[in-house]
Amino acid sequence: MKLSCIFCHGRPGKAPERVGLAWTDVTTGEVHVTSSSDVQLADDVHRISPAEVLVAAPPPCDSVFKVPAKDADGRPCLASLGWTNVAWARDTYTTAVPVAWQDMRRGRALTRLFYGTESDVCHKLDPLHQRALFMLLGYMKHTQRKHLPFLALPGTEVRHRHLIIDAAARRSLELIT
Repeated sequence: MKLSCIFCHGRPGKAPERVGLAWTDVTTGEVHVTSSSDVQLADDVHRISPAEVLVAAPPPCDSVFKVPAKDADGRPCLASLGWTNVAWARDTYTTAVPVAWQDMRRGRALTRLFYGTESDVCHKLDPLHQRALFMLLGYMKHTQRKHLPFLALPGTEVRHRHLIIDAAARRSLELIT
């Protein structure tokens, strides 16, 4: 089961300039981080194919809650959280987590908890990647209270080093994952 976290960096009410993605396959412990944009986000989420996506809820929210796909008026609920392009959320279970989970001090404590040290993890990652990873680790700690899963050190995916295949191309190529 893959779990993905999206950290948005930008101005409220506008499309994000950059988006940080962190995801893990909880069955294998693999962890990855990358950057995306509002335009590329749908392709990235479809490529990762997570069972659940985490997004930051705006303050004053201080608890985890599930985001329904649509509100009573039929509008995407993620629009109320500041997301403008929500095509990626159609087939994905979405959970909002407190924005405080992106805090650097809290995040460093989480990396010490999961990895035993913060220097190997935090200093090698872009701040955007760090915040997405911190949200992911916070959610893992929140949901796996008795036994924390093993997570490998995060690997950084750089867009120009990989062949990117969007959802339409994947369907037409009949790739088996």
